[in-house]
Parts: sequence; structure tokens; C-alpha cells
Amino acid sequence: MARPERQRLTRDEQRRQTVGRLLDSAEQLFSRDGIAETSIEDIAENAGYSRGAFYSNFDDKDALVLQLIQRQQDWAIDETNAIVDTETDPEKLVERLLDWSRDPQGKRATLGIEYVLYASRSEAGRQRMKELSDRLLAQHTHLVASHYDLLETEMPISPQEAGKIMHGLDEGFALLRLNDPENFPQSLWGDTIAFLNEAVLALAEKRARDRPQER
Repeated sequence: MARPERQRLTRDEQRRQTVGRLLDSAEQLFSRDGIAETSIEDIAENAGYSRGAFYSNFDDKDALVLQLIQRQQDWAIDETNAIVDTETDPEKLVERLLDWSRDPQGKRATLGIEYVLYASRSEAGRQRMKELSDRLLAQHTHLVASHYDLLETEMPISPQEAGKIMHGLDEGFALLRLNDPENFPQSLWGDTIAFLNEAVLALAEKRARDRPQER
């Protein structure tokens, strides 16, 4: 019996495969050795490619780091959207999002912070980082708005303002937890979310009581 012919990859598919392998290689080496200590030759060789293959897909290491940040963001946004799209209970929604955000070894946070610091060395890098940060800000806004939509509660501040608060707290907690996990454990982040949620609900209820009744 003849074997079925293996379908050949298109040029675009080959390029996506090469880019994916180079990104995987870089993430592995950056995690082990750090960004500054990892050369383009190291990344290409570890992925099984030549230096030329690297430059066929990336202008330089800075461009690769920025694409790694975007890939990490794409994954996070897809994962959290999947939770939002399938959970109809507001309390369970928060629980699932908090559970998803757990990073016991701090690996995601460590790499993420290192990527940001590295990419922000140049004006072009800072501009691109601003664009990527705006994506995360929009996602935090979406998550907050989804939670209160399920609660059928009108927030006392706009979703955009709430998203900024959540975004800032999330980034800040991740950084503090890296250096001082004893005082800033994951559980404290969950307690903070619960406290803020109770405060928002109490304020929304108070404003609803104080609002003049329509005649």
C-alpha cells in the first residue's frame, strides 16, 4: 500500500514555522542565560537554523524580543477571553481568572519584566512597548466590564478607569512578588481583588439609594 504523500508547506507556513522555532529557542535561552548573554547565533543554532535564517525573519534581537512580548500577550488574551466567554457566574469568573494568573515560580513575571526592560532601551522600543501595554490595558478593561455585566451592576467609575487601576495593580503586584513573595503572596492579590469588588458593589448600592427616585 502506497504511503500518502506528505503535504508540502507553503512559503507562509514555512516562515511561520521558522519564526515559531526561533521564538521558542530564544525564550528557552533567555530563561536560562538572560537576554544580554544570549547571542543571535545562539538562538539560531539552538533552533537548528543559520544566522541568515534569523535575519530573514527579524531585523535584530530587539525585534525578536518585541515579538516574544506580543506572543506572550496573545496567549494571555486568548486564555482569559476563553474564560470570560464560557463562565456565566460572576464569582466563579473571578476565581478562574485568579487561578489562571498563578505563577508560583515567577517565571512568566521574570521573563516579562526582563523583556520590557530590554525592549525599552530605545525610543522605537518604548513606542512599541506603549502599544503593547495599551493592549493589556484594554484587556483588563474588558475583564472588569465583563465581571460587572454578569453582576448586572453599574460601576461607580468607568470601565476604562477601573481597567487602569487593575492593570497598574497587576503589574505592581507581579514585580513586588518577585522580590518579596513572603509579604506579597499570590493570595494577597486575590484578597485585594475581593476587597475592591466589595467596595465597588457597596459604592454602587449607595449611589443607587441616593439617586433621586423618578416620579
